[in-house]
Amino acid sequence: MASISYQIANLLDKMTSSDKDFRFMATNDLMAELQKDSIKLDDDTERKVVKMLLKLLEDKNGEVQNLAVRCLGPLVHKIKPPQLDIIVDSLCSNMESKDERTRDVSSIALKTVLGELPGSLNANSINCVKRVLPRLTEGLVNDEKMGSGVKLEILDILAQIISRFGRVFDMNFEDIEDALFVQFEKDRQALRKRATTALSFLMDVVDNERYDRVVKRILSACDVNTHKVGYLRTYVLITSAICRASSPRFAHFLPQFVPKFIRFCEDNDDDELREACLQAFETFIFRCTKDMNSFLDDIVKATSAFLTHDPNYSYDDIDENSIENGSTMETDSADEEDDDADQDEYSDDDDMSWKVRRAAAKCIEAIVTYRTDRLVENYSTLGTLLISRFKEREDNVKHDIFQAYIALLKQTKMILPDSYTHHVIFADERVQFQAIINDTALTQHFTLEKFRNFVRDELSNEQREVFQVLEKQVAQLVRAIHRQLKQKNLKTREHCFILLTHLLKALPGALTGYFHLLLPGIQSTLTDRVSDSNMKIHTLHFVAMALNTHEPKTLQPHVPILLPLVTNSVQDSFYKVSAEALVVICSIIRVLRPLDGQGGDFDYSPYILSIYESICSKLKITDIDQEVKEKTITAMGLMIATFGDKLANKYTECLPLLLDRLRNEMTRQVTVKALALIVSGPLKVDLSLIISDVLPLLAEFLRKNQRTLRISSLNLLSLLVSRYSQGGLENAGLLRVVKEVPNLINEQDLQVAQLSLKLISDVITAYPDQISDSLSTLLAAVVKLTQSSLLQGKTLGAVLCLLISLVKSPLPNKPTFEQLLDQLSKAVYDQQQLHRQAYISIAKSVATVALAYKDIGKAKSLVNELKITLNNPQISDSVHLFAILTLGELGRIYSAVYDGKDMKPETLITNAFNANSEEIKTAASYALGSLAVGNLEKYLPYLLKEINEQPKRQYLLLHALKEVIASESQEGSSNEVFKTRVDEIWQVLVKHCDSAEEGNRNIAAECLGKLCLIDSSKFLNKLLECVKSNSARMRATAVIAVRFMIVDQPLAVDDHLKQLMSEFLLDTVRDQDLNVRRAAIVTLNSAAHNKPKLIRECLTQLLSSLYSETSVKPELVHEVEMGPFKHTVDEGLDLRKAAFECMYTLIEHCLDRVDIFVYMDNVENGLKDQHDIKLLTFLMLIRLAQLCPTQVAQRVDRFCDLIKPQLLLKPKQNAVKQDNDKQDELKRSAVRTVLTLRRIPHHDRSSKMTELIEIIKGSPELLGMLEAIERDNSSRNIGGSDAPMETE
Repeated sequence: MASISYQIANLLDKMTSSDKDFRFMATNDLMAELQKDSIKLDDDTERKVVKMLLKLLEDKNGEVQNLAVRCLGPLVHKIKPPQLDIIVDSLCSNMESKDERTRDVSSIALKTVLGELPGSLNANSINCVKRVLPRLTEGLVNDEKMGSGVKLEILDILAQIISRFGRVFDMNFEDIEDALFVQFEKDRQALRKRATTALSFLMDVVDNERYDRVVKRILSACDVNTHKVGYLRTYVLITSAICRASSPRFAHFLPQFVPKFIRFCEDNDDDELREACLQAFETFIFRCTKDMNSFLDDIVKATSAFLTHDPNYSYDDIDENSIENGSTMETDSADEEDDDADQDEYSDDDDMSWKVRRAAAKCIEAIVTYRTDRLVENYSTLGTLLISRFKEREDNVKHDIFQAYIALLKQTKMILPDSYTHHVIFADERVQFQAIINDTALTQHFTLEKFRNFVRDELSNEQREVFQVLEKQVAQLVRAIHRQLKQKNLKTREHCFILLTHLLKALPGALTGYFHLLLPGIQSTLTDRVSDSNMKIHTLHFVAMALNTHEPKTLQPHVPILLPLVTNSVQDSFYKVSAEALVVICSIIRVLRPLDGQGGDFDYSPYILSIYESICSKLKITDIDQEVKEKTITAMGLMIATFGDKLANKYTECLPLLLDRLRNEMTRQVTVKALALIVSGPLKVDLSLIISDVLPLLAEFLRKNQRTLRISSLNLLSLLVSRYSQGGLENAGLLRVVKEVPNLINEQDLQVAQLSLKLISDVITAYPDQISDSLSTLLAAVVKLTQSSLLQGKTLGAVLCLLISLVKSPLPNKPTFEQLLDQLSKAVYDQQQLHRQAYISIAKSVATVALAYKDIGKAKSLVNELKITLNNPQISDSVHLFAILTLGELGRIYSAVYDGKDMKPETLITNAFNANSEEIKTAASYALGSLAVGNLEKYLPYLLKEINEQPKRQYLLLHALKEVIASESQEGSSNEVFKTRVDEIWQVLVKHCDSAEEGNRNIAAECLGKLCLIDSSKFLNKLLECVKSNSARMRATAVIAVRFMIVDQPLAVDDHLKQLMSEFLLDTVRDQDLNVRRAAIVTLNSAAHNKPKLIRECLTQLLSSLYSETSVKPELVHEVEMGPFKHTVDEGLDLRKAAFECMYTLIEHCLDRVDIFVYMDNVENGLKDQHDIKLLTFLMLIRLAQLCPTQVAQRVDRFCDLIKPQLLLKPKQNAVKQDNDKQDELKRSAVRTVLTLRRIPHHDRSSKMTELIEIIKGSPELLGMLEAIERDNSSRNIGGSDAPMETE
């Protein structure tokens, strides 16, 4: 402490020096000391520092003054309240000084001090604000003592104080209000503007009574000042600011303001007033969208009129109603020059009409953006109007008009679900570029028929109408853009290409028949020396999009013009232009020679060499940007894969270059993918020049930690082994690869394991002599994997394929039948502790080996051994479990082993139902079902007979029947035996729909759903009868059965089910029984997730019932006494969880059918609910903020009010660790939600949002959570692709 005081004393001494440099350096050093967290000042030092800094504020040197002001910020955190009072008192007094410079510096210093005060809950901060506030208010109304410059600073300070402390204590708002209204009468515009900001903050914190009074005061001022245009404009701007700050409370005043503002626009000729009114309409639509519905037609009428408001300029009428093969679009260049000259000559600095047109364009953009339910109407009226105004003379206004039309296209694009790119191939060139390494990249292309079929089959009538209206508007749009592309203004041309890109995203194939009209604009943009890089990038982006969203035959005739432009762009010095040009090159390659036959007889040979040379010259350069390197390598891979048969003489040049890139750590992965693309192509390219070097490199890559590199390498190796037929693989390189593979076959990464197993299967089949040395190691790894609890799905299938390949291959040292079975089952007989899934995997493996050997004698011997094992009570349950499962698997895939009178596996398995172990009973149920699947004629009657005769075994027998029905539903019920019994099965299942046992009902529901998949015309109507049953259990089971018909791939039942979906759900979602309602909501959730088209038409009728389940129903909450304790039971909790889960699904898949504002009302209910529902609601809010940021921005204050209590949660004194963990989880979710809300537009305008951020930053616990979440997000963005995953 003494040393710090001594240092500061020295600095204070230097501050008194006559040398300004000494004073400056000493003040600078003092600020550095004050910024240290460790420094603490004693009372005497505090007084001296405060006194000296206040003195330096009056220093003659401006730099010293500025540094003294900056010192006050950190000093606030180091001094005690008395010294803080001295500072603010002194600064307030100095603000009344006659010296203008002193007043200005003091006002800035006071703003700095108050800005550094601790959070609004700090008592010292509150006292300080209370001390200074009256003097600030007084200063605003005192024109003699306070100049305009100081008042500007006071207004800033006042706004800051109100936003931070307005809700903490009573600030005497009446005085502040009066002081602010005085400023509205001032001539200086800056004063009125800052007073408006302060008033908006004030209106956010005052009570409802004062709020209403202030709004009425504004209304009265508007009426009084009807002929004072300047004052009217001020009050219109004030109204907009208040609406932005407190839209929920302002909404019910809209009927008083909107007609008044429309009248202002019509009755006054002042363009700035009109601009302010139009900006107010934009704000009203943005903040109070729902409440503006009744005024929307009037506003559309007004904005449409003012968009064409240009009284001082006459536009030449241009005939835009006809195109004769495109020739009428060509105008004489001299005329164009004259038009440009006329526009250049016109100038009127006093003309403000452009501001009106710009405000009208922005207002139209707001209408389009926030009223997605009016898309058809918006296209018909506003869309046509916007296109007609592309001829606007003011570039800034024109660009806003473009943006308004782009907003229309964006809303149209939102109609299409994310999955539409799977139906419309490569609608975005980035999707195309990523997919270029897939097997389908060479053989699938966009077709207009695919898109139209998608629109017809997947979208509703209203959605289809949107695309029909847009399609009719394309011709007019292209005509308007064609003219704009001739303009000299680069920004205008850039906006044209951006708009066209959005058009193709919303309506792929839209430019069919019109592309030739855009070619001159593309050509001039890419060749014009004045074109900047951004413009070239947007142009190339559009060209790539056009190539990917039109049929190859449509664009092939334009390749002679496009190709030279693109190849020149590849050589551009700016890497982003070059990279975008390479994307276009890839698209051109696919258009020139589509290998699915869509290319017709187009002669592509003249263009091959120029494309190759363009790519190869780039590939030879090593010191270029990484993005360009990767895209060059990919382009070369696609080039060889597509035109390899025409480039055989170039292999000696390009293949060694690819090999060099494969050796480079930065480019090896993309090169592996490029080679995979070459090998997967149909041209059978000869890689013998490099194959001997490639294999050792791939073997080395399999040892790398980079997961994506391992996956890419395994994919390439599998392609080489299975598809490459030019020889050269039988060498030491493949042996090295095989030796590396066993290390990858484990449960740590099942996707890598699956690919490794597939590779080994291919090697065993194609090159068996390469596998012998590593066979024992491989088998050990496979056996170890079969013992994993995670093995299932495609990875288990790969294991079985490998075993089949091994048995069928002519390997000299492969194990015998008995040896292989011993290896697979050794863990079982050694009594190792295995998971149930491991027993299933081992049983499947053993049965597969028996089938692959095709030796019926050995297989029957195996069955006999299993029978002996089962009949031996001395053997452990785990071995019995394995034996039962193996018998079942043998029956499923190799039923011939049970031919014979002595073979009665059904009896053997059924006897296992008497076992004490539940696992054995379950396994026996599964085995009996598998047995019946393998031989329906023999075992299905037995199974049905047991169900009818064994009431105590119903659950197990129904599980067995489920296996049969699941198998038949997948195979399309082709088995005649099953068809003859299907009615009997239906009756058995319906009987169990009303079972008292929930497990039986659930199985019956699944089976009924699967039966409907087999014959929907027969069973769907019968299931509908069950939904109308008097039994609540029957109704619930029938609705659950519908859920099992809904899978993510198209099925024959879909069309029939779509027609009946409303009948299944409309009544059940409103049912009196709680369980029936929950079943209906779960089914609705499943339909929305997997097949939204099933419920799209009836969703609006279902939503009100769904929303009614989001609030807590008091009649379902009651207390239960448990000994001396009372426990609250909420019987509606599960139903509410199901409702919120369904709501989350709806915004993902049916957003266009949801009224977002009603939806958000119910999200607010979730934030007041129980812990689990709050967590789910936070997820919903995060997703909403990502999908509908503008709508969420309107409610951000209300959400902040509900999030704040979660951040301020305190642990109870008697809380256990579980309660504390749940509380931390809730806080973490709240912090994550705040972090997402910070990304929505205009979040910084919300004082409540600012308060939440302050709370988080002021709490070490919450700040730690925030930093952890940000780190987690960063790591996901950087390395998320390396996370292991299972592929089902």
